[in-house]
Amino acid sequence: MKKITWVLILPLLLVMGACKTTDSKPSATNASTTSESKIHEVKELTVADAEKIEIGDAKETVYEALGQPLKEWRSDSDFVQQMLDNEKRKVDMKSTLKKSAEELDKEKNISTIAEENLTNENLILLQYTVNTEMNTQLSSLVWIDSKTDKVSLTTIRSFLNEDGTTPVVQLKETGSDKPSKGINTFNLGDTVIYTDELDGTTFDITVEDISKSRGNSYYKPEGAFFSVVSYTVVNSGDVSASFSPLNFSFYDETGAEIKQYEKRPTRAQTLAPGELYGFSVYYDIPTEEENYDFRLDDAIWKGSYVSELSY
Repeated sequence: MKKITWVLILPLLLVMGACKTTDSKPSATNASTTSESKIHEVKELTVADAEKIEIGDAKETVYEALGQPLKEWRSDSDFVQQMLDNEKRKVDMKSTLKKSAEELDKEKNISTIAEENLTNENLILLQYTVNTEMNTQLSSLVWIDSKTDKVSLTTIRSFLNEDGTTPVVQLKETGSDKPSKGINTFNLGDTVIYTDELDGTTFDITVEDISKSRGNSYYKPEGAFFSVVSYTVVNSGDVSASFSPLNFSFYDETGAEIKQYEKRPTRAQTLAPGELYGFSVYYDIPTEEENYDFRLDDAIWKGSYVSELSY
């Protein structure tokens, strides 16, 4: 069962009066413009480099630390608002989970930004590419309010191309050198439409977060850690229908399929038309590793862990 539907204007200097045409010095206006439009060095960055940037840092501090971004997005781009909406959804998804003081502060800050800065015409977004210890790539996003030239929000997420799109990968068939059909790759926060071919029921599914957890006093992983996958499902059809987490498959770094943690299973839910339900599914990962592979038919969420839950 499947079906994933899814002019630069240069300043003109008018020189009044007679002036020499040779041995002329650059004007103060030119010098200022050159300084403001400085092109910074493109750097090879790690996740640790990106994590040093904090809310309140000056824009120039970001450029000095991280160098020239892969792309600078202006506020009139839908991409800036889409990425901010994704961050807000992730916070809302975790609203019922135990939070540290730092997480509560971040939630409050994101809510404020979402309410106030989405209409801020000066809000810009810097997009960087960072490398993990496992030689995979992620994207670091830094929101800056150019009214203050200070950082409003930062996040690290799955990799994005320069145009803000998700890469499409080709996977090889088992035992064959030929690539299989194209796999549709998605980022955390993206929404896909899933259709059950048996009865035609459709669901809007948004994978919000995939994080590590060491468990708590009630539940401890038998392996190295839990991989906790949080996602929302909306019944977008016109009749009540059941959705099961068993529709998904989870694989570890070795390619081995990991089943749900038996002592904390997440069961199927029957949803009325338009009803939303949030799932948090636990997978017991046997060895310490950095990457995950989460699939729903020909849709795939593949990336590296960037956070660890405190419960």
